[in-house]
Amino acid sequence: MQDNNKDQNCDKEGSSDSWRTPGIVLRKARRQKNLSEDEVCRELGFRIGVLKALESDDLERLPTDVYVRGYIRSYCSLLEIDEQPVLDSYTNYCQQVKNAENGDSAPLERKAALPWWKKPLAWLIVGVVLTVLTALWWLSR
Repeated sequence: MQDNNKDQNCDKEGSSDSWRTPGIVLRKARRQKNLSEDEVCRELGFRIGVLKALESDDLERLPTDVYVRGYIRSYCSLLEIDEQPVLDSYTNYCQQVKNAENGDSAPLERKAALPWWKKPLAWLIVGVVLTVLTALWWLSR
């Protein structure tokens, strides 16, 4: 069956084969087996959000490490691929993310910055400014 859900990170699949993220490996293997995201979710009992997060390497949307490793093992079993390289890739990816967060330089592709309206701190600042302006307006009456 053809995958009706278009992936947003398709451009990463064309990158060098020297190192690929676990999500790229899993997505590519799923596509080679001609499985849709829905079929995988039904077979493994995953929520679609978990599958999408796994395949896009979105660690923030995934549960703790123990669960993710279990998901990877189950997914690899379904896809009939060796789990150890994918788990090793996951470990490397997590380390690179951790290094990037600590300011270390790493060959990790950084996500695009969020627009200001999607940042909670920006809304907090807007709220404080509006509160101060409202208070000043009330005091000047």
